[in-house]
Amino acid sequence: MKGMRRQVLSVLGILVFLIAAGLSGNNETFAIGPPVVLTVPADITDANQPHYSYNGHLATFKAVVPGAGLTADYYYRWDIDGDGNWDQLEGKTYANAAGKWYRAKGSDLSGQQYLPSISEERKLIHSVIEVAAGINTSTGAPVDSGFGTYPILQFRDLSSAPPSGLSDTQRSILKNIAMEDAMWYLHQQFVRVEAAGSGATGYLPGASNDVKAANTALYVLAMAENGHYAAYPAGSDLFETSALNERNDHLYNTDPYADDLCRAVNYLLNNLAELPILNELDQSDDGVGR
Repeated sequence: MKGMRRQVLSVLGILVFLIAAGLSGNNETFAIGPPVVLTVPADITDANQPHYSYNGHLATFKAVVPGAGLTADYYYRWDIDGDGNWDQLEGKTYANAAGKWYRAKGSDLSGQQYLPSISEERKLIHSVIEVAAGINTSTGAPVDSGFGTYPILQFRDLSSAPPSGLSDTQRSILKNIAMEDAMWYLHQQFVRVEAAGSGATGYLPGASNDVKAANTALYVLAMAENGHYAAYPAGSDLFETSALNERNDHLYNTDPYADDLCRAVNYLLNNLAELPILNELDQSDDGVGR
């Protein structure tokens, strides 16, 4: 298991390196209906598993609206420490200061902030995100909104410890944080082409079509190693049995990366190419064809 985690972390690291080279007043609506909010889980098989953070760490809070399309904008705001107040996010500017709202596409409703330092050994926090299809721009009141919860377990003693002084458990926590952030970074770099649908495609950018295909294939592999798989948009009903269609819909509605991976697999299938094999094989492996 440790070897697999190191391998996956290495794949993610390589990819990151490659990608890096309502009411009254003015009601403004960018999407229709109350949005379904999907926070990124720490463990796709256990919704109660918290994310990890520690004193002094700039944590990333991640959420999407599944199937939001390419043009729909949403207002969103985070209560990162669960105290009932909406927090300002690092590096972002309010789209509406009255309600402390930010605005973005549904594929990326994330934000970063430092959690208040704790004196106890650890503390479980339930961060909350509210996402609105529209707001009253005068008062900041949402017209239609949905909520999501983001559990995070904060530790006290990781920030000041040198790597050589970390226990296996502490190193595992830091690995999990790094892997989560790397996957989200790649999600942010993912280019979505068609607006929606079972045939929609997308890819990770690269210097050439071959590099795009390689990056996209590695993205699918890295996600699969972490339990994330492709699913068609809910309601597509493309399978022969109702059980398979229900399984697909459940996956699409619970995994924030399922839409990315469906698009990525479609892109790879659309770009399959036939490569010729030389007739004269080098059977003796001496560089000379036989």
